[in-house]
Amino acid sequence: MLDCALCGNRTCSTFARAVMLGRAQVDDCPVLALPEWEEKRGVVAASALTGLTTGQPAAPPPEGGVVLTSPCKDTDKRVMAELRVYNGVPTGETVHFSVFDADLLCDIVECLSGEYEDVRCSRQLGYARANLGEMSITILGDGRVNMRRMTDIEHVQEVFGALERRLIASVVCNNCGADLLSIVLDSELGEEDSNCAHTLAAAGSTVSIDLDASRQPLTGALLKETLGGRGEELMRALHDLGTTVLEAAKRLAGGEDINLQLAAPIRAAVCRTSEVLADSDGPVALAVGLRVLAGLVCVRRAHDSVMELSKMLVGEAPMPTPTLRAALEQTVSGALDPRRNPGDVHPVALAHLSRIWQAVELLARTGQ
Repeated sequence: MLDCALCGNRTCSTFARAVMLGRAQVDDCPVLALPEWEEKRGVVAASALTGLTTGQPAAPPPEGGVVLTSPCKDTDKRVMAELRVYNGVPTGETVHFSVFDADLLCDIVECLSGEYEDVRCSRQLGYARANLGEMSITILGDGRVNMRRMTDIEHVQEVFGALERRLIASVVCNNCGADLLSIVLDSELGEEDSNCAHTLAAAGSTVSIDLDASRQPLTGALLKETLGGRGEELMRALHDLGTTVLEAAKRLAGGEDINLQLAAPIRAAVCRTSEVLADSDGPVALAVGLRVLAGLVCVRRAHDSVMELSKMLVGEAPMPTPTLRAALEQTVSGALDPRRNPGDVHPVALAHLSRIWQAVELLARTGQ
């Protein structure tokens, strides 16, 4: 997926869900009009005809996230539990989507590999699991979190609370189909959807989110105030990684051959942010941590797009190289918003320029 926002939605998954809701049309995506994307266009079109994914009435939010607990069958010294991440949909209203965005869920779960064993996640099924010694945790797309062979109820609640503070980023709004991280990034970039009353404002079984906190200027001082010393470290990482990516884009536009090797450092910063989210205290701290995570995801997309444009500019370009170089130079300088002034740029190249533009906008709105 390109997650370029050319269609007006922050990610391709959000776009597909918007099509299901009738909030978007397949033709809104210029990339899907390309012959080589015909199969994916068919998938999105079919999903619109098929309709929404669940159609079930929302259950009441579980108190503390706990649906049920009981002793393990083979020993009364361990417990098993079923819990649920609440997606904010009022009781009885129709639930349109799975609770989690599968891709974001897996991005988050993969960061657990330093704390858990045998961490696995299926982006196709929206299903994840992890083990720690005797204990096992399973995360399902409908928001359920099943735990087996936990020490006691207090341990269940402690682990679930930390997990939910991480997983909340991937919860999907029932009214517009956007995941929480996309909503936070929209707010960060001044592109909030004023036509959607986000159900995510009420999401969380053990946590709550202050979405208004995503409208304050993101600075090192704010992160220090809300997240302590680790917040300052994350702010520096976001700024340094983003600046390095955009400097590489500028050199590429100037004709230099570049070789960015930032995938691992960006992933490490994403996982450090996930750890900070797990330890965050209160709705403001959680919202601020989510803003950093959204920013790092934006920088990661820009990084990948710089590398893809580099391939196009060294002989694989679907358009004249001077045109692409000029468009890239204008994008990095802030003179061109590719989504509003596409010119004659090939749609796939335009998608990559759009991702870089978002990083330009993000860094322009944040401060050390």
